[in-house]
Amino acid sequence: MTFGKGFGVSGAAVLCSSTVADYLLQFARHLIYSTSMPPAQAQALRASLAVIRSDEGDARREKTGGHSLRVFVPEYRICRLRLLIHAAPFQPLIVGDNSRALQLAEKLRQQGCWVTAIRPPTVPAGTAPTALNANRCA
Repeated sequence: MTFGKGFGVSGAAVLCSSTVADYLLQFARHLIYSTSMPPAQAQALRASLAVIRSDEGDARREKTGGHSLRVFVPEYRICRLRLLIHAAPFQPLIVGDNSRALQLAEKLRQQGCWVTAIRPPTVPAGTAPTALNANRCA
């Protein structure tokens, strides 16, 4: 599990059974000798988890839950682009062509939206999306 998007901190963890953990300890020795998570990162993760589980976390999720759909769904039809509908603030808008995805991302950034063009090899060729985020638009 990665901690970047869901928790807002860096790092990751392998969540597994004790059998799998034992296997990894025996056969993935590079994990044992790699840099461990710093205490400050563990505390940041703990604080983030406290917010996620709290009333504040519920309020934040309620605030952003349908916002992205209200913002993006009417607009994407005008451009004749394919929007993959997700019930989350992040919406992938399938552009297809790398240069077109980059151009669209730049134009939307100029309009005050934080948009990223995602290109191969991260996604299959011909499916380049722009990643729209309703919480990052002015």
